Amino acid sequence: MRPTASRRHAAFWSDSACLFGVVVGLCLVHFGLPASVHEQLVFRYGNPIALTPWTAVLVHDSVGHLASNLLAYLVVIGPTYALYRTWGRRRRFWLLMGGVILIIPPLVSAADYWLLYQRWGLAGPQTVGFGFSGVVGGLAGVLAASTVGAVADWYGRRSAVYVAVGLAGSCGTGILVSAEKSVGTHSALLLSSGLLVSGVAGIVRQCRFATIETPQQTPRDRLWVIGICLLVVWLLTVALLQMEPGIDPRFVDVIAHVTGLLTGISLTTLCGIR
Repeated sequence: MRPTASRRHAAFWSDSACLFGVVVGLCLVHFGLPASVHEQLVFRYGNPIALTPWTAVLVHDSVGHLASNLLAYLVVIGPTYALYRTWGRRRRFWLLMGGVILIIPPLVSAADYWLLYQRWGLAGPQTVGFGFSGVVGGLAGVLAASTVGAVADWYGRRSAVYVAVGLAGSCGTGILVSAEKSVGTHSALLLSSGLLVSGVAGIVRQCRFATIETPQQTPRDRLWVIGICLLVVWLLTVALLQMEPGIDPRFVDVIAHVTGLLTGISLTTLCGIR
């Protein structure tokens, strides 16, 4: 039995309160706790403690750092929730949110510790890990895989493959352009935009064929949701995978973002298989 309009309305506001509660919680930790407590919450490479991978995501060393992570969180969580609400997969959405919070922080800390500290020696004992960007990367991965899954459900697997290839190609091109400034920058940007537009065009084409073959027309508002989700994934992926020029005691590196992104994609894929 479908939920009534009042119950859907109540669910929307309760979900919104929970999602915005993340913003409130991070602000309370940053502005309400003294610096001495923040120092106890960060993940220390020279002295890792079991709970600090989770507590470290609450810590930011400046208002600018906090604001950028909160902005990225709001940019990704809005389209993700809108996609799952349109898709009718509210339970799966909250399962993925729980998985992101529980699984990604320790994986990010473990990847940084092993690669930067033990294997490559790029981080020293005084280096600390902190910040919410690894979780944001995980949410971007969730949104990317969820968008492809929604396309497969609504428009068929051929469209989903088309979108996945186009999204991966456009993200890769955008990352290369931002990392390496060259004479071919404009051509690479054109290629990136072309791949993204091609992916959306493929969805529209498949949707038109589907409406001809089936008497029940697919709602066009889904195209807007998918288009916004693809744009957000592209922007966040390019922004999160920027290479930093060096490492200092409070460096947050691209390894954390890659780990979060890949983990988010994997969690969403596994959740969809169930």
